[in-house]
Amino acid sequence: MSNAGKFGGGGGSAASSAFFSGKGGHGQRGAVRIIYPTPSGQSDTITIIDRGLPSVSVPVSYGVGTGGNNSYQATIDGQLYQFREFTSNGTFTVATAGKFDVLLVGGGGEAGGRISGGGGGGAVMLSSITHSGSGVTLTAGTHSITVGAGGTGGGGNSPGNNGGSTTAFGITATGGGGGGSYVDYPGDGQDGANGGGGGANNPNLVGSGGTGTAPTFPAEITGAVYAGYNGGSSTWSTILGTGGGGGAAANGSDAATVAGNGGDGVQITNFEQTDYYYGGGGAGVNYSYGTMGTGGKGGGAGDGDTNGKNTAGNGSGTNGGTNTGGGGAGTLVNNNVDNGGAGGSGIVVIRYAI
Repeated sequence: MSNAGKFGGGGGSAASSAFFSGKGGHGQRGAVRIIYPTPSGQSDTITIIDRGLPSVSVPVSYGVGTGGNNSYQATIDGQLYQFREFTSNGTFTVATAGKFDVLLVGGGGEAGGRISGGGGGGAVMLSSITHSGSGVTLTAGTHSITVGAGGTGGGGNSPGNNGGSTTAFGITATGGGGGGSYVDYPGDGQDGANGGGGGANNPNLVGSGGTGTAPTFPAEITGAVYAGYNGGSSTWSTILGTGGGGGAAANGSDAATVAGNGGDGVQITNFEQTDYYYGGGGAGVNYSYGTMGTGGKGGGAGDGDTNGKNTAGNGSGTNGGTNTGGGGAGTLVNNNVDNGGAGGSGIVVIRYAI
């Protein structure tokens, strides 16, 4: 291999190296630039800062894998990536071991069944080398993927069911909390990754929103977690209204003189071909006036949110957007049938540089 340059400093000496370059000087501090070959189709770069030295770029080897329901290529910030999307359970097969960037979204919570609060959005977890995370290091072989289903089947007088957890590579993105329901005294929303909205209660009493609790990455993986927001509370004073479900980036709002709105989900930028929102909370209702709150960006149902990967339902008791982790919309109906909107399913998105 030919010399790439020289490094030196101090008393002005300089030495040859195939891997280092810099400039010798007369009594000046040496500077070292490390040059690594970049294998075609297998690498990206990260930056290492060393005290007293300039930044040093070192290639990071991405792996190669197959599987998923959707596969496409896209250029993000000048780098071409292969994408593998899992919209349902499956197996990711790694042909070449290495690093992978991953996005996991838990299933959205179901709204309660009767004059109900909106469902909470699912947790959103991103581990990507280009987003200040570690990515995941995978060995060759098969790796199971579980995509969390949206909450459903809670029953007419019961709170909505929580969304299911999405799991892959030791990471678990938990589902959103179900919305509270009238008759199920006291009508509180369910706890989850993001809490469900409070359902109708007795006059002058409040159905509290559920509490959001963010999941965490395993010790060997770093990344960003978007979760831990609470659902809004209901009211039966000026109006009879219910709370919005918490989203992955904001609390659901309380009902007051209008219905509670679902909390917004989080927008993931510079990762996929489109900068989608994920994990929006479902809307609450204003039963007194027959109107709905606003669903949170990222699949929260209530007003047909279009910011997620798929459009959420529009109106009373409609469903969160498929593969967005959005919460279901509360229902204006007052009977003992399960009328609350189902939560939107989660998703796993894997990418690697090519």
